[in-house]
Amino acid sequence: MSGGDDINGRCGAHTRSGGECSLPAGHGTDHVGAGPCARHGGHLPGPRKAAARELAMMRAREYGLEPDSDPFSAILTMVRRAKGANDLFLGRVAKMIAEDQEFSADHPDWQGYLITMRQSAQISDWAIKAGVAEREMRLAERLWDTITAAYEDALARVDWLDDAQRRELAVAFGGSLGEAEAEVVEGSESTT
Repeated sequence: MSGGDDINGRCGAHTRSGGECSLPAGHGTDHVGAGPCARHGGHLPGPRKAAARELAMMRAREYGLEPDSDPFSAILTMVRRAKGANDLFLGRVAKMIAEDQEFSADHPDWQGYLITMRQSAQISDWAIKAGVAEREMRLAERLWDTITAAYEDALARVDWLDDAQRRELAVAFGGSLGEAEAEVVEGSESTT
């Protein structure tokens, strides 16, 4: 068994005496409850990320999301749902303000907004610690590499274009790709 096997809520790393570490999982780290303790590599990047993913998945289950085969999708779903709930309450509060309605600090919509704001921040923090953003960036980079390779391959197969036409096509393709990327970014900002 390697370190961080917290089946019993313990670190579980092998000790020099041949036993297993009995400290709580993540003891002395920023991921208490999952992964190895600080004495057994809990501060190292790999174990920290794995523990963050494990904690995020435990929390996803607490929120009623049963993760499918892709835990990253479950975490992103949590982020989007939390933001959606927050946007709902913010819209209600904004409507009351726009209509000059008086409401107290204990108004349900205002309290809902504050609670969902905290939840959104907390869930986003879990996603960051679990490496969801890094994974999304790697996927985007791979997609970009694939598009670039396909474009270059297509240009190499077309022998009837002269150099000026190839340059013009490259500029046009880059512009179209930039516009498409801008639309995707705008769309993702409005849905997340």
